[in-house]
Amino acid sequence: PAYLTSSLGSDQDVYAYDTQLIATACGITLTAVSGVVCDRYFGIHRFVRIFMPVTIVNSFICYSVISVTDSIALVSVCQFLLPLNNFGIMGCIFWSATFVPDARIRNTLTGITYNLGMAIFVSTLFDVETFLANQSERFGAMYAGLYVVLMCCITFTAIIYAQTYHSWNLKSYHYYSGVNPHLNETEHEDISDEDIDANNVYSVM
Repeated sequence: PAYLTSSLGSDQDVYAYDTQLIATACGITLTAVSGVVCDRYFGIHRFVRIFMPVTIVNSFICYSVISVTDSIALVSVCQFLLPLNNFGIMGCIFWSATFVPDARIRNTLTGITYNLGMAIFVSTLFDVETFLANQSERFGAMYAGLYVVLMCCITFTAIIYAQTYHSWNLKSYHYYSGVNPHLNETEHEDISDEDIDANNVYSVM
């Protein structure tokens, strides 16, 4: 919707499509290298704390510029800057993949939340953004962008809250010998912290 309501949407099809294709290629490339950048230069928590706010600010600025400007050059620059958001998005995925120490709990939580997110938010994203973009000829693209910013803010707030106020007790949440302690009511009091191999806990993905 932001693309269609901008001046780029009314330009020559060849230039408009080429711009979109290049921006998409940039996004794919950034997604592919995000894991290496995260591991080698930042670490997951720092990567999220840096690039999630960058994603929020970048989305707000780019959608606002696309909405208010008639310059095809500026709109094109914004199209090339928006793929930077992939770092923030991938940071959320990296964090969710490592936040829960036990693989079986992690797979359940991430599987349920991922599918719910896809069903509720992603599947309706274009409908909601199209509706918002149609609310104003001048500021419709900005309204569509604010919806994306809102989703990013909610996600980032949830991550900060979970990271700050919740911790996983490996004794309580890790399964020993294939037995789920929450179903068995066995607390495994005889197992010390030294017996817990954190590397093995996180390596089961």
